Amino acid sequence: MDYLDDLDEAAFDAFNELDASAPPPLQPSLSTSSTKPQFPNKRKLKRFLFKLEPPLDTIDSVMSALALSTKLKEVQATGDTGLARFCEINEIIKISIQEYLSAYHPFFKPTIIRINKAEKVLDDNSLCPTLGYDITLPHHRPDTSTELVFSPKQEGYPVWYFFYGTLADENFLAKLFALSKEEEERLVLAPARVRNGKIMTWAGKYRALVDSPGYIVEGWALEVQEKEHEDALLIYETDKYEVMRTKFEIAGGEQCGRTVRGCTFRFAGEEFELSQSQG
Repeated sequence: MDYLDDLDEAAFDAFNELDASAPPPLQPSLSTSSTKPQFPNKRKLKRFLFKLEPPLDTIDSVMSALALSTKLKEVQATGDTGLARFCEINEIIKISIQEYLSAYHPFFKPTIIRINKAEKVLDDNSLCPTLGYDITLPHHRPDTSTELVFSPKQEGYPVWYFFYGTLADENFLAKLFALSKEEEERLVLAPARVRNGKIMTWAGKYRALVDSPGYIVEGWALEVQEKEHEDALLIYETDKYEVMRTKFEIAGGEQCGRTVRGCTFRFAGEEFELSQSQG
């Protein structure tokens, strides 16, 4: 199942588009008025899949019931019962759906599945998002005379990744990717270092990369060959992390000294969850 999500930024806009003149949707109980940006970003809204089936069996019926004008995305998947259709929603829309069904279809039990994977949304028309930089600031905007291609691309493979925690282990990666013995022998991590980041700790034990201009983080680099392997990485990291563009230097092996454009995983939680790294 391909989860390419683009709803988080529009979440509160979608909620505010509930129209009093439309068929009577219920107001969700989650307030949006006091939400403030958090470290390193404002809190990411949780993402879900809502199964399309009567009485809400199409994207249009969901949008009509909630009086939404922002188009929802449909996802199809094949399971034991055949082809199933879902729409991607965020936690605010999820509450609206549940309250609507409770009021107008109280005996219907919806199927709602949490999407618990790291988010990857790379802008094809800018360097956003990039580790350690606010690309919206004038002095961080690219020189259009030289930055003709914003890379890596959202769907470009192979793609380099910088690892700094559990993923910096060849045996672990081989199991995660379900590699054959022959494929496992070709999987080689290279020492690497990335700038403008810092390692902290969340939940007392997990390593978390955050923006920190001027700092250097030592780790390991791998050229991920295919989307299926990247998807395994996204699922392993969960939505506590998000994919960022970055540049890093290969510090060992056959490509020692090479600087590559690639990706890494930045912490996507909140500042109060973090503590100084002990390692």
